[in-house]
Amino acid sequence: MIPNGVNHHFYQPKEKNQVGVLGMAARIVDTKDHLNLILSFKTVLKKHPHLKLKIAGDGNLKNQMLKLVNKNKLESQVSFVGLLNEDELIKFYQSLNVYVHATKSETLSTSILQAMSCGLPVITSNIENNAILIEEGSTGWLYKDQNAVDLANKINFVVEHPDLANKVGLHARTHVRENYTIENMAKLYITVLNEIKL
Repeated sequence: MIPNGVNHHFYQPKEKNQVGVLGMAARIVDTKDHLNLILSFKTVLKKHPHLKLKIAGDGNLKNQMLKLVNKNKLESQVSFVGLLNEDELIKFYQSLNVYVHATKSETLSTSILQAMSCGLPVITSNIENNAILIEEGSTGWLYKDQNAVDLANKINFVVEHPDLANKVGLHARTHVRENYTIENMAKLYITVLNEIKL
């Protein structure tokens, strides 16, 4: 299997002052887990009321998520920024302090790779393909799949340890640069095509 690659020259870190903004970029559909993300974030706000959550993407469950946000009176803390082009997406990642990818199913997530390339500490579910990218406490953190309590605990931990979060984010970027660039992906495709010709 040839893994996805990202352009680490485009997706790169931007200096920030403090941990304050979390985000997720993905289709808002049933295979993701925006429901538990919002419920977890509500719990996190009890300890860290200054935090914000930005959600990029669109999908058939967006209206349901908007209603959930309104029901829990989170409109001032949670924003939906819609579909973004690549330039907007890069700026989106660069505006974050922590990337949270709440999902029930993935192949090899391009969103996680993009966030890692931007030097973000990543929190995501401990499903098989996410665990390929994320080494616990080294390139990010894994929470128990579909477990809102564990997700909230992981978010609280990362927010409360900003120096460690920054270190993990930079290590994640190095991991992407060494293993998941578009250059590496192209070389693997060329190798496969040459073998087919033989």
